[in-house]
Amino acid sequence: VLGVDRVTVVGHSFGGGIAMQFAYQFPERTERAVLVSTGGLGPQVTPLIRMLTLPGAGLVTRAITAKPIRPAVASGLRSLSQLPLMAVRDLDEAADVYEKLADPAQALAIRRLAKTVVDWRGQFVTMRDRAYLTKLMPVLVIWGHDDLVLPVDHSQNLPSMSTSEVHIFERSGHFPHKDHPEAFTKLLIDFCSEKAPAPYHRGKWRSLLRRGEQPVEINDIAEAAKKRSKPKRADYDVTATSASSSSAVS
Repeated sequence: VLGVDRVTVVGHSFGGGIAMQFAYQFPERTERAVLVSTGGLGPQVTPLIRMLTLPGAGLVTRAITAKPIRPAVASGLRSLSQLPLMAVRDLDEAADVYEKLADPAQALAIRRLAKTVVDWRGQFVTMRDRAYLTKLMPVLVIWGHDDLVLPVDHSQNLPSMSTSEVHIFERSGHFPHKDHPEAFTKLLIDFCSEKAPAPYHRGKWRSLLRRGEQPVEINDIAEAAKKRSKPKRADYDVTATSASSSSAVS
């Protein structure tokens, strides 16, 4: 519809995991990936999110977002966020989430979303086991040094790749794009202009999926194919369908 065949995918927090999942499933559509304070790189996460997954969380959220106290709490959070203290830097964003929890439908959606990746112990979904699939893809990891939602140490947990780089914003929390909008935008534009789009080759992508972290070079695939006798048409169709299904699931 838009006439755009390939894109640079940018994801923040939970969206970072979605961005990587998109890159895994649609490498032919992905040129680069940018992960901003992303989930999926370690179990640690703020206790406030873990609490949303506990039994009875719905009753608690209804109580603390009751109409008589809601305006005062939201206003207090936003006022505290103006203080020059690291611990309260992102409370204005927390106030927005707090107000959404007052809506039963939105509260249910937020709790269900949290439960898909977090339990009382922390994050249980990881992107590290499939990060090798982006070895040929430029990846930019951006984090705020004072992030209290997902610790900045997670920025070092993405397996080392020659195509990846990490940028840490000082005096920034979980929303570096909000704390330093101009510098963030410049960083993103420079990354897209300086890093060539990831190449895509269907045969090499299949080899990555089949062999894990030991990719086979394209030339090796071609040589191996020459040594095998040409399969029957029916067998070839079945094999191709099976491989395509595996790629989609992964």
